[in-house]
Amino acid sequence: MATEVYARTERPSEAARRDYSAIAEHALVRLGTEERAAYARRVAALPTLPRPVARRLAEDEEVEIAGIVLRLSPVLTDEDLAEIALTCSQDHLIAMAERSAISEIATEVLLDRGGDAVLRRLAMHSGARFTPGARERLSQRVLRIAVEAADQKNSVRVRAARDRIGEVRALIADVEAHRKQLDEVISQIARQDRAVDLATILAAFAQRSIADALQALFGTDHTSIEAWADDLGLTPPTRAQIVQMRTARLNQRNKPTGENT
Repeated sequence: MATEVYARTERPSEAARRDYSAIAEHALVRLGTEERAAYARRVAALPTLPRPVARRLAEDEEVEIAGIVLRLSPVLTDEDLAEIALTCSQDHLIAMAERSAISEIATEVLLDRGGDAVLRRLAMHSGARFTPGARERLSQRVLRIAVEAADQKNSVRVRAARDRIGEVRALIADVEAHRKQLDEVISQIARQDRAVDLATILAAFAQRSIADALQALFGTDHTSIEAWADDLGLTPPTRAQIVQMRTARLNQRNKPTGENT
């Protein structure tokens, strides 16, 4: 009730601000997380919210509570934001970096303490102000993040490729040692839609090149892959699995540009 009455007052007096601040701060000590979050949502954007109340909410350990105030509160000062940024979590910093405007003081602290997610938001933020040299520092850090992410992604791809090569070699060895049937291995790879791996296995046992195998699999002449299957003595179910993969690939290739895949 007190909040509803206070929120409707466009220009509360200093006495009204002090009284409401005392009531709100006393109540916040006793409220649970959900209640504090509900209260924060109600008052976050309130231009007349007493600064001590906004500050208490913005410093809450629960980002569900602090985040909305850090994003929206118009009463938090630059000094408030800078001080909070010095000790709060990365989630709090992300919320702060999503304010409609960020002062030079707050930006400096965000640059010093912010992780990747904070820096990306700052880099795209049209309302963030920077001290001389800060923009360059941000650009260098974001560039380094991008390079590191690309290196990590490439490393993952390289490891995955090596793992698949090792798997294919092991499958070929299993067939050669009669631990597995060629039909079993080819059906497995075809079901998984692994064209290059399938071509590698076909080429190994037909003693042809992988390029020849890929041409047989996906060339316009469908009799070519049938000839390979004859030479390798593949069973009808295995042949059907190969044809199914071939057909799906060719249909995808021939799908008009812009059509949903």
